[in-house]
Amino acid sequence: MRLATRIWLSALLIVALGLVGSGAAGPSGWPSASAVTAGIEHTCALTRSGAVKCWGYNGHDELGVGDGSGSLAASSVPLDVYGLSGVTAISAGTRHSCALTSNGGVKCWGVNYGGALGDGTEDRHYAPVDVVGLGSGVKAVSAGYDRSCAVLATGGVKCWGTDYGLNPVDIPGLSSGVVDVSQSYFVGCALMSTGGVKCWGLHYGATAVDVPGLESVKAVTTGGPYCALTVGGAVKCWGFDNNWTPTEVPDLGSGVAALATGTGHACALMSTGGVKCWGSNEYGELGNGTTVDSETPVNVVGLSSGMSAIGTGGFHSCAVSRAGALKCWGDNGAGDLGDGTMVRRLRPVDVFGIGPPLVRCVVPNVFGKRLAAARTKILRAHCLVGRLAKVASTRSKNIVVGQSPRAGRRMTVGSKVKLVVSRG
Repeated sequence: MRLATRIWLSALLIVALGLVGSGAAGPSGWPSASAVTAGIEHTCALTRSGAVKCWGYNGHDELGVGDGSGSLAASSVPLDVYGLSGVTAISAGTRHSCALTSNGGVKCWGVNYGGALGDGTEDRHYAPVDVVGLGSGVKAVSAGYDRSCAVLATGGVKCWGTDYGLNPVDIPGLSSGVVDVSQSYFVGCALMSTGGVKCWGLHYGATAVDVPGLESVKAVTTGGPYCALTVGGAVKCWGFDNNWTPTEVPDLGSGVAALATGTGHACALMSTGGVKCWGSNEYGELGNGTTVDSETPVNVVGLSSGMSAIGTGGFHSCAVSRAGALKCWGDNGAGDLGDGTMVRRLRPVDVFGIGPPLVRCVVPNVFGKRLAAARTKILRAHCLVGRLAKVASTRSKNIVVGQSPRAGRRMTVGSKVKLVVSRG
């Protein structure tokens, strides 16, 4: 069962479009992204200025926008996470998110089942809260399925949430030497300074133990398949079909710079700046223009070079360009892709309001359309809705009876279109 209720889609889109102004500045002020992370149906980006923007499903307050009324069920465009600045790293769990600040503190927001936010309660929070005892001294954070983990500056690991408790606790077998950590549904894995990997949870037990066959590793991820990236640029994965022996992924024996895993798929950022994905593809999460699963990595359409970071969610994927723009593809039922729509995309699309504007605002003809439909069409044309005036008219309420500029005019991305609508 998916988290978003599909029958809400029309209402959710109207809500999201009405909040564009709080999530995206004008073209000259659009922030550039440095990293991206994704949960089941929400996505978050870290900007180069240290701010965080999130979009997609918000039924568990995973967008962190500071609205506790429950009125914002989802947003199809990026919105600012309330009160966050000075962030150096982010991680999205299934239905919560966490951020690492420049002073080494950890803050989390969203649903708090099992204590996933680490504030000592199980109360959900629609804005970031401090993790108990982790106000400083943390160098990495990972959010998983109703649980989270952090790597301390001392090299130890603390985790909290389901199976761990409401407050951070030490993980046995990981008192020192940890470089990074990845926490997923049932398994956590730590990258050691020696280049080895230790895991705990399902199959491994409560104490972290060495994963045989892994050495010279520089990154590990546990999103769906458990995968490791070696110093030589090779990818090895394990954990599917009861196969717990790391096995090299076909065609990825070298040349991989970064790695991300989703629920049933994975993506690799190549040293050339291109992106390849493999695994489940029901929603187009492989980005190759089809919905056909692939056991071997396939090229993501249009992303053969120029990418600098990647992130994968439950059923969608994203990549950050070297210029700081953001592209996503796959499932979009709750606005997961941030392109202003809730339409599934089999190929990458631009995330609205992040990175250098790549296209023009071409003013659409919205005369005679209902206001909600006009907003949608204007946003899809890379424009914004400007001043709204209401006049007496023989037409039904909220029908567009005038617009400025005229349809077809080409302007800078994010330029505003003024509308005149009927009072009814």
